Amino acid sequence: MCRRALDDTHATRVAADVISRCYRLGGGDALRDGHPLQRCMRDILAGTQHIFVDDSTYVTASQVWLDRAAGFVFL
Repeated sequence: MCRRALDDTHATRVAADVISRCYRLGGGDALRDGHPLQRCMRDILAGTQHIFVDDSTYVTASQVWLDRAAGFVFL
């Protein structure tokens, strides 16, 4: 399950990068409320803060692979 958590985290990071680039290319119009890129940007940024895909996933996976995880179990 450790690999799955890393894959999910990576996919979320890639999606955030893609949406961020699209948002920048959208120019000033993308700032307006109701613009699809504005909503996507908010949604993906919120998603990157989720406990199962935040930066701590990398640390925890490393600890599991090095047999240093203190009772942590990936769900």
